[in-house]
Amino acid sequence: MVDKFILGTVHFGLDYGINNDVGKISEDDAFRILMISYQNGIRTLDTAGNYGNSEKIIGRFIEKNPEFVWKVISKLKLNAENDFESALEMSLSNLNVECLESLMFHSFSDYIKFKDHLQFFNQRFKGKKYKKLGVSLYTNEEIGVVISDPNIDLIQVPFNLLDNENQRGDVLLKAKNIGKEIHVRSIFLQGLVFMNEAKVPFKLAQLNRYVRNLQLLCKENEFSMLQLAIQYPLTKGYIDQVLFGVDSVAQLKENFKCIEKRIPENIIRFVDNISVKEKELLNPSKW
Repeated sequence: MVDKFILGTVHFGLDYGINNDVGKISEDDAFRILMISYQNGIRTLDTAGNYGNSEKIIGRFIEKNPEFVWKVISKLKLNAENDFESALEMSLSNLNVECLESLMFHSFSDYIKFKDHLQFFNQRFKGKKYKKLGVSLYTNEEIGVVISDPNIDLIQVPFNLLDNENQRGDVLLKAKNIGKEIHVRSIFLQGLVFMNEAKVPFKLAQLNRYVRNLQLLCKENEFSMLQLAIQYPLTKGYIDQVLFGVDSVAQLKENFKCIEKRIPENIIRFVDNISVKEKELLNPSKW
């Protein structure tokens, strides 16, 4: 199953995540994470021009290790002029690659800015500068709009133990049936599902009761929250790839231990049926 995973690299360039006590990781550690990921079968990276110097760190690794052949996904860092081509060329230069596996808009609002020009961009750049064009999204309403666009190949959306089948299943199955490629991110809800309840910010405290139920589920069935969080999205046939990020080599190795462990179907159904009423709290962009 390891080939279904994408290594997220926001930690290479930014202090990211609600449960991140490490901060931005060093370039040496980033290189070690890339090396170990590749050695364990991961071939796809996710980055963005807005992730600090993440693209440049990846580019330096690629330059020093040309034998490692990556598929690289990056999100456009648009300037004040919203210059699509300049943003694309900057990412390619930073990453030391000639063609991206996927070029993505960082948000629904960025997609809307260029919606009327996408056919032209694909005719000019697709197959030369990028293989697929996608959008990073948050809400089901956004997904519903984007999947009707024939110029978009790929969507990337949150999916996790709380933002789950109950929240996303219908719209993602529709997207899959239309022929869109589906990548999911935020499988750990930025680490919230691992946090000590006392450290959870007050504005997110309403999610504690759902996390408690998950903790009890894990305890009763003798598996870890990490194992459950990693395995859950793998059970969904409409999900093509699963993105995860780490802030240390040790964390990466723990994740690899969980990839091949299976969760019983009755546990998956339990998670499917979790229904978070406070849906606005599932969107980390609002935190």
